[in-house]
Amino acid sequence: SAIEGHSKFVLDTLEFEEKHSGFTIETLELLNIKYPLSDLFLIIGEDNLEKFSLWKEYEKIFLLSKLLVYRRLNCNSTLHIDLIQFEHKIHWVEGIESNLSSQFIRELIQGKICIKNYVVIWP
Repeated sequence: SAIEGHSKFVLDTLEFEEKHSGFTIETLELLNIKYPLSDLFLIIGEDNLEKFSLWKEYEKIFLLSKLLVYRRLNCNSTLHIDLIQFEHKIHWVEGIESNLSSQFIRELIQGKICIKNYVVIWP
C-alpha cells in the first residue's frame, strides 16, 4: 500500500463498515476513540476549504483534528469568516498544484478505469 513502511500512518477501513454514515465528523469521532493518543489530520483539497463551513459539525472537526489543505490549480482561497477562529489548525501543503481529487479517483474506479497513472505506490 502507499503507506507501507511509514510508521506514522495507519490504514483504517472503518468507513467501509455498514453502519457508517459517511460524515467526516463520525469518522473522526470513531478514530479518536480507537486511537486516543494520536494526532489526527484531515487532508482536503483547497476547493473543499472554500465550502468547509457547510460540512456537518465543522467546528467539532477542528476539535478532533488539524486540516492539511492541498493547493489546487487556479484556486486562491481565502479563509471564510467562519473559519478564521480555526486558522491555527489549518496547514497548507506546498507542492505541485493539482486538480486531482479523491472524487475523480472514485469515479475512475467505479467506471473500472485503471488509476495507475494517477496514484503513487511508495516503494
